[in-house]
Amino acid sequence: MEIYYIFILYILTILGVILIYNRDVDSRAQKQSSFRRLVWMLMVMVIVDVIGRIGVTDTLTLVASWASNYFSYIIDPIYYFLVFQYINDWLDEDRIFYGMMHNIILVFVILNTALVTFSQIARVNWFFDFNGPGGQYQRGSLYLVRAIVMITIFFMILVYTLINKNHILAVNKGTLIAFPMIPVVFGVLQPFVPGMCFEYVGMSLSCLVLLISVQSNSANLDAMTGTMSRRRLNMVINNIDARKERSDAYAFMMIDINNFKGINDKYGHQEGDEAIKTVADAIGRSIRKSDVLCRYGGDEFGILMLHCLPDTPESVNERISRSLTSVNASHMKPYELSVSIGWSVCKPLDTRKVDDVIKDADDAMYENKKLYHKEHNIPFR
Repeated sequence: MEIYYIFILYILTILGVILIYNRDVDSRAQKQSSFRRLVWMLMVMVIVDVIGRIGVTDTLTLVASWASNYFSYIIDPIYYFLVFQYINDWLDEDRIFYGMMHNIILVFVILNTALVTFSQIARVNWFFDFNGPGGQYQRGSLYLVRAIVMITIFFMILVYTLINKNHILAVNKGTLIAFPMIPVVFGVLQPFVPGMCFEYVGMSLSCLVLLISVQSNSANLDAMTGTMSRRRLNMVINNIDARKERSDAYAFMMIDINNFKGINDKYGHQEGDEAIKTVADAIGRSIRKSDVLCRYGGDEFGILMLHCLPDTPESVNERISRSLTSVNASHMKPYELSVSIGWSVCKPLDTRKVDDVIKDADDAMYENKKLYHKEHNIPFR
């Protein structure tokens, strides 16, 4: 048991460090919210596991041990579901087998809850009981079957990630593949080492890998909006320009918030900041997961669309328009948010540098901006 508590201290330390270092990241970002849910759920699972191992000495400790073990058996699969959802936050809309995997994991969560609950109510003790020496915990007849199913599901999540690796930005690909792989390795050991917590060690290590990846990229994110920084965009651009040949098209879209100066002047800079964040969220919901959204400067945003079709920018433009219409209808602000958009597509045989593509997109946005000012009788500078 001493080794077990050393493991637990190690795990809780890792999770605590993760939460501390991740606390300042904008919680509005969907991926960050999903990541925090994962870490908090894992911390709850570990604490529940500790309570379940306090030993049975009287009725109170028996009830505490039974409740914690029952709760542990119920919530373990929910963590797997959160892992699956987190990985999907990084995939674009063209992901493969999402519906099938979602339903498999959801059915397992429901079936596991029903079987564990029935096992305890009917006292058939399929998964655990307290009939060991001195009333101690012992594994039930179906414990190993359940463990194999859970490892299989985590392995399926790993395979799902590998199948969809081309729908993940290259900078995040290795991390997201390692994320489900580490718990699979440790999970294989868990059924054969009673009294240890290899499964939780693997889960905490995988979260630590994610943290390192997130923290290493923090300098590449815009602090206000959580979008990519101009610095990181320039690094991506340099990689594109360094290629001698390209087999597919890419596009760049420039976006500028309409009448942003009017919002700032009339409602203050704090409201202006909120407008920028709101527009960033609306754009983020409208693009593919493989697209690179960057705060280009001030109230301007840029989107680098890799591996795009000729009509991809037009589709994104329409989704952004619908998203902002929905925002204006629900936010009840004294002003309307809209944007001027321009884009340029660079086909495989196009010899332009990325900076030239960006300039063409900026020129197209500028023309749309002039039209907006003319339609609304706003002086254009």
